[in-house]
Amino acid sequence: MAKKKARVKAAGGALDMLVRQFAQPLACLRELVQNSIDAGSNQVEVRLRRDSEGIRLTVSDTGEGMTEHIIETQLTRLFASSKEGDLTKVGKFGIGFVSVFALAPLAVVVDTGRQGENWRVLFKTDRSFELLKLPHSVEGTTVHLYLDPDRFELPSLRNKVRETLSFWCRHCRAEIFVDGVPIRAPFELKERVQASYEDSGTRLVLALSPQAQCFYGYYNQGLTLLEGSHSPIPHLTFKIDSRYFEHTLTRDNVIQNEDYEKGMALLQRVLREHYPARLYQHLRDGGDDWELLNLLEKLGVDPSREPLFPDHSGRYYSL
Repeated sequence: MAKKKARVKAAGGALDMLVRQFAQPLACLRELVQNSIDAGSNQVEVRLRRDSEGIRLTVSDTGEGMTEHIIETQLTRLFASSKEGDLTKVGKFGIGFVSVFALAPLAVVVDTGRQGENWRVLFKTDRSFELLKLPHSVEGTTVHLYLDPDRFELPSLRNKVRETLSFWCRHCRAEIFVDGVPIRAPFELKERVQASYEDSGTRLVLALSPQAQCFYGYYNQGLTLLEGSHSPIPHLTFKIDSRYFEHTLTRDNVIQNEDYEKGMALLQRVLREHYPARLYQHLRDGGDDWELLNLLEKLGVDPSREPLFPDHSGRYYSL
């Protein structure tokens, strides 16, 4: 392994400020997965091991990797990002990688390769870094976080890693594994009657709920942006995933701009045009969720003319 240059650069106070914005240190895993997805990887491996140097948390992908130019202009430069205006990318601010320092690692090692270049970036405890040229080829990008064994207990850390990734990344189209076990969950709701819809760049699932205060979630390419238990539309529980949604700088909310309004309008359209048929068929098949008809009417759909009540011959009649 050869050093490219005698290059050591220290991060300033701005980095400390950015690190402090991540209230949950393990949220760095969301940022690393996001970078992997943006790099075109369809699989992300997360592994935890204890070795002679302590606890090693590794995130590896098979994406397009980084050249020296990308490392110097994006990975190691705050707020430098080529993602702005590219709707195929999730990240917008070019600061996600700094979140790894919220775990106070003893060292961070990034191995990456692209276009015949193979590099190792070594970040030290003081957050300075060295760029080293590797003698062997590297596929994609692998990030190793070396953690203090006096601060972390491996089984507990493994559980927290799985919980964190399950919350933020369980609906990603890329397959994500924690020590070989996938964390993906179906993009669906708990309600018995639900309707789904998918168009270019957007997918959603919705259902009526007897509870006025019910679950809702916003996502971008499967990454969780915001989830809550008080839906902005009473009695309507939903998940909507759109590559057009933008998150706030703290990554814990959705910017309510024109794209957000389009998403909410799409929800209303699917509720009116797709959901009623699912509900009507459910009731004709013997479902007993008749109270949902009243909710449907309150949300602007009149079910009174729908034939739902059979006679002895099997012919259906409306109200």
